[in-house]
Amino acid sequence: MCGRFTADREVFEEVEKLVGSLDGMELRTGDFCPSQEILILTGTGILTGTAEGEGGEKRRFSPRKAVWGYPGRDRGRLLFNARAETVEERPTFRRDFARRRCAVAAGGFYEWSAGKEKFLFTGDGPVLYLAGIYAGDPGRERACILTVPAEGTVRPVHERMPLILSGEELEEWIRGRKGAECYWKRRQPDLKREKCGGEYGQLSLFGGGQDGLL
Repeated sequence: MCGRFTADREVFEEVEKLVGSLDGMELRTGDFCPSQEILILTGTGILTGTAEGEGGEKRRFSPRKAVWGYPGRDRGRLLFNARAETVEERPTFRRDFARRRCAVAAGGFYEWSAGKEKFLFTGDGPVLYLAGIYAGDPGRERACILTVPAEGTVRPVHERMPLILSGEELEEWIRGRKGAECYWKRRQPDLKREKCGGEYGQLSLFGGGQDGLL
């Protein structure tokens, strides 16, 4: 499960390098949980020329805001995660998986153990790109983060973890060039694990959210 992640100024600076500009978007830093507005990257056109002015193609992505979580069947409950193994089959998610994929830029994500201990997971660089899907009209989008069976340092803490994309996979993911199996069956990147203090009340902070693992 991925029910909370963090993003600081360095994360947004890295995203800005990738997209060229954040168009004056007001972005807060800190921890994010379902029902809150988050930054997602979606697809746009391919422009000729690199940032350095050399020849060739440059990947381009469109930054936008979305509320984290799809409306659930029960009022007030959110679907904020979808299993990568079944996202292509579930009626709630399959259309958006086929047409509206996105990536969520995070500095790291949190998981809680069965013993109610809180851990932060980060990568080697300042940004982890979490695979997602989104829905809704422009300006009213909602996003959902995909999860996979936990591996590596996450596995002793929790049975699920977010599907993490490498920088090289961003474009092919967002443009829907491969099925989900190509991502969830490959090895997830090695992550650093840090034990944190603080409260356990993960789900209680989410307005009655649910993990969406249908």
